[in-house]
This record gives sequence, structure tokens and C-alpha cells, in this order.
Amino acid sequence: MDSYSYENLLPGNGTGNSPIATAVWNDFSFDGNDVTPETLSPTYWQQGAGGICRFQTRVCGWRQNGVVVSQNNWLFTQHISSDFDSNIYNYDVTIHVEATYSLQSCRVRQGCIQRFNLLHYMTNSQQLPSTSGNGYMNTQNYENFAVPEGPVSSKTYTNTYNFTLPPSSTGFYIAVQDIGSCIALSRLRVYRNNCKSRQVGLVRYPDAPAPVSGSANIDISCVENAVVSGSSEVTCFSNGTWGPETPVCQCKCGYEPNRGATRCNACPANQWSDGTVCLQCPASTKTTQEAACSCPCKDGYFRNNETSTEKRQYESPVDEDFTYGCTKPPSAPSNVLLPATNTSITVRWSAPADLGGRTADLYYQVEISDPDNLGSYIGTVCVPGSTEMRIFTGLRPCTDYCVRVTAENGVSDQDPTSKDSRTATQCIRTKEGWFGPVKDLQCFEQVVVWERPEMPGDCELDQYQVIVRKNDMEIKRFRREQSFLVLENTPELRGVSGTLFMEVVAVNEAGPGESICKIRADMNENGETQCTIFGEKS
Repeated sequence: MDSYSYENLLPGNGTGNSPIATAVWNDFSFDGNDVTPETLSPTYWQQGAGGICRFQTRVCGWRQNGVVVSQNNWLFTQHISSDFDSNIYNYDVTIHVEATYSLQSCRVRQGCIQRFNLLHYMTNSQQLPSTSGNGYMNTQNYENFAVPEGPVSSKTYTNTYNFTLPPSSTGFYIAVQDIGSCIALSRLRVYRNNCKSRQVGLVRYPDAPAPVSGSANIDISCVENAVVSGSSEVTCFSNGTWGPETPVCQCKCGYEPNRGATRCNACPANQWSDGTVCLQCPASTKTTQEAACSCPCKDGYFRNNETSTEKRQYESPVDEDFTYGCTKPPSAPSNVLLPATNTSITVRWSAPADLGGRTADLYYQVEISDPDNLGSYIGTVCVPGSTEMRIFTGLRPCTDYCVRVTAENGVSDQDPTSKDSRTATQCIRTKEGWFGPVKDLQCFEQVVVWERPEMPGDCELDQYQVIVRKNDMEIKRFRREQSFLVLENTPELRGVSGTLFMEVVAVNEAGPGESICKIRADMNENGETQCTIFGEKS
């Protein structure tokens, strides 16, 4: 508050439309008997032109009936608010009261006083203190300040009176008491040191009261649509200067700083920002809103999310955030082929025609059906995208199998309904397989009998093959469809004599099956034969 611009800083209760009328000083004048000399002229307190608040004591001590009458004249401000939020700035503040004055010649030399009193009164009430004569502001709640005496001259003096305003006080009054002073008060300035408000980039410093001593930590704020990045505090020193800290504010996501970095502008539709710069939405994303923090995927497109499923080693290890474009599951593998043997199926395929925008984490699930449980699949394996072949072994001959190959990638698990569209299925029958040994092989002199072996799958038995050896050399090999052999009626054995060894194995298109026993037949020239089971085949 400055008396030179008092009408602007402290609106008063005056009348009229002029600034002076709406901002006046409060004054009271009393004579030695505590009687206001209303009939005296001129007025003791005067306000100068242009709103400059000034008073002159024109009578100093004045005489009544030859006696110098003491003076008790008061000039005081309206209630001055502390003007800061004690909930935020919860510390003591120094109030400075600066008085500028000059000594005047006194027409009544006796009793002329060259000083006046400067007082303050802290109160949260805006109601005027007592104005009853000498009792005015004369309690222990007030502090007295006397301006030192000086020589009578035209020299102007300035003195400063300081007091501490605690955070519990929301305001105060300043009063000047004239006790017969030969002094003209030309200016009264009330102020406190402030760390002044300012804006540095996107950071706003508040208008903060300086503490009584040392420093205080003050919270800064950011411009609209910006947030603090790092520490939000700066130092305000008691002399009203800011500390060297350089707090940083950054635009919120969906905004970018303007060219001068003094405000944050919203990103337009189909753009997004992390608070640094607006960027076009990545592939297969869209947004119709301004100030977008990200661009959501279009229908049917996704971003890889590591939390969505247990990822395998050949899937993308990256958790794709909003900076990535969106992709979709692949189409089905093409050109599925199933070359088969009697116990294995080799699965070959080509990559999908549509990879969904992803290549690094393409893989395949390859499944083979369970012939004993119609409709179920067994042997599920995962194959990385660099390999396009899988072999299933240990299968049964002459058995129908179906194989399905499903293309997968890092986002396919987020669209389970698309599995059929990315699966190719082919079926095949394994080839004929070798049989095991014939069962229950027996011989009865001229007759050799046996039972058919176990049949693998749905394999068909063509016939039986008889292998005849003599002296470890094969001499005959012939086939029979029946499961017995009458030695003396076998044309292939006519004219053969001596000790023979024979084996019986089942035969189909895959070749002869397994044999574990031999038949020993001792034949004479007349075709008479005696056979026995020789034992296991070595």
C-alpha cells in the first residue's frame, strides 16, 4: 500500500464517483480535553491533490487561554488484508512501514514536538478500533514507534518501521498519532517483500510473500493442460528473490507446446501426443477426438499385450503400447501337403497369404487327430514361422489321420473367433504296414498250421510267404493264401530231400512281416516228411 496511490490499492467508504471519494483516509482530531475542535479552521488533516495522502499539523501545539493545549490527532489506514493464503504460505512475514516526512516551523514554540508515533494493530476484524480520545489504540496489543527528532529544516526524512505478521493474522491497521508535532507527513508506504509472480516457459511462479528470514519452499503451477515434471517446489528467499531451481512443466498427453513453449495446444483428430509433439495416428488406428493420448485400434486389429496370454519364445517379447500401429491375426496357411508312410506323416505347408501386418512373431500350431477318439486332436506342437514342416512318427499303418495347421501371431489370441479362418485341415491314410509274426505256429508230421498275425489298423493281408532254406541257403520262396501247408502235397517241395528249414510270414504291399520261428522238416526221396518247430529265429 502506498499513500500516493491509495485510492487504487485500498478502496474506502467515501461517497461520489471520483477515485479519491472512494478511497479516503480515516482521521480523528482531539484537543487537550479529548474534544474534537470541529469549529477550528483550517482542518488539521488534509489530502493533497491527485490522491496524494498528506497531512499537516498547522497549529502544532496551540494555545487556549494562554495555555498550550496538547494534541491527540490520529490518521490511520483502512484495514489492510494480509493478501495471501495462510494455508499455503504458513510462515511469518515481515511488514515494512515506510514514512516520509519533513520538519515544519512551529508558530507556537512552546510545546512544539518534532516527532510523531507510528503504530500497527493486528486484527482479523475490519471494524475500526476504538476512537475515544486518548484511549484510541492505546492497549498492549499495539506497538509504538517514534520517528527520531531532527533539526528544523526543509530536508525530507524517510524511516522504516518493521513488524512480523504471523500466518494466523489476516490483516492489520497502520496508524499515525500526532501529539503536537511540527511535522508534515508526505508519504506512507506499507509493503512486504514478495517473490513476484512470473511465467517461465510452461511454469508459473506464484506471487508469494517472502518469509521473515531464510527461505521457504513454494509450489509452482503449470499453464493450462500442463503438468509438473520433476520437483514442484522452488525457493523464495526473504529478500523477495527466487532460488536457482528450474522446475519443468510438460504438456499433458494429447497436447503439444506452442512455438514459444508458453502454452499447450490440443492435438487435432487423428493425431496423438505424449505431451511433446503431436503425431499422426499409426497404421490401422484412428481417433475422432481432439487431445488424444493414444489412437485406438480399428475393428479387427489389435496391439500385442504380454499380459493377455503366456507368450512363447518365438512370439514378440514387446508389450506394444499406443506408439505402435495395430495388426491382426494371419490368414490360414496355404498349400498343406501330407506325404505319408506306414508309420509317419510329414506335414508341409506355405506361409499365409495375409500375415496380418506381422512377421517377427508368426508361428503355427500343428495338430493330428486321435483315431481312437473321433473329433479330438493329439500331438499339438508349435512351430516357429521360419519352419514350415512337421513330422509325426509312431503312427499306425492303414489308419486315417487328419492334420490341421493354424497360423498364429502375437495378437491372434485376442481374437479367438478367428481361429477357423486361420486353420487349414487335410486328411490322409497311412500306408500298409508290416505284420508281426504269425500266431500259434504248429506242425503235425506232414502238416504245418498257423493263425493270422495281429492286424495293424485296417491293413489287409494279401497272403503268406514260405521261405525254404537248406544248408543256410535259400532254395525256395512261394506264397499261399491259406493258413496251412501239407508238405507232401506242396509242388514247390517235390524232389527236395534232406533237412530243410522253413519260415512263414504274413505279406502285404509293404512287404513280408516278422518271423520268430523256424520249421525243421526232414524229407526223404519218397516225399515223406517229419516236421518239428525248430525255435526262435536268430
